[in-house]
Amino acid sequence: SLVETPEMTALVLLQFDDMVHAMEATNAILEVNPSAIELMDKMLVDLTREQPGYANMISFIKGDPEGILAVEFYGTSERELRQKCDNLIGHLQHRGVHPMSDPQVLLDPKQQANVWNVRKASLGLLMSIRGDAKPIPFIEDAAVPVEYLADYITTIVDYCYEVGLERVAMYAHASAGCIHVRPLVNLKN
Repeated sequence: SLVETPEMTALVLLQFDDMVHAMEATNAILEVNPSAIELMDKMLVDLTREQPGYANMISFIKGDPEGILAVEFYGTSERELRQKCDNLIGHLQHRGVHPMSDPQVLLDPKQQANVWNVRKASLGLLMSIRGDAKPIPFIEDAAVPVEYLADYITTIVDYCYEVGLERVAMYAHASAGCIHVRPLVNLKN
């Protein structure tokens, strides 16, 4: 009961062919005051696509993006929400931010629920990866100023590759600069 529950919400899904570009776009998105920005990476998307129970829920993803930003807006009417979504899309064009496909605007609560269900399920799917390499949550809940998210991700991923780790999963509450990085580590070697 600390804040009022929003009457209505809308999501704008932005797909990027590069995780760093997705993180860089976060600054421009924040300029239009969204309620939230959530990041999902390719590994989480791929794991979800492989699960029959979730495959139909993830049909909103087109192609093979490296990163997806789900931008949420609160409002009191569909008209207000559409304005906010259109404002975001126009703002990104003006700022030269180009997702790999057209932004998708989701006003339907069921479609929005699918996005959040996929986001929620992806962590459990990630933790159940088969094989010796497991996602280790040792770079967890890092609080990074949003303007440095892209540099932070680049540094972490480059370092992981440098030490021989080939896969790194990540998801983030990007609007707050809170990121979860889970390199897949084989503790046997």
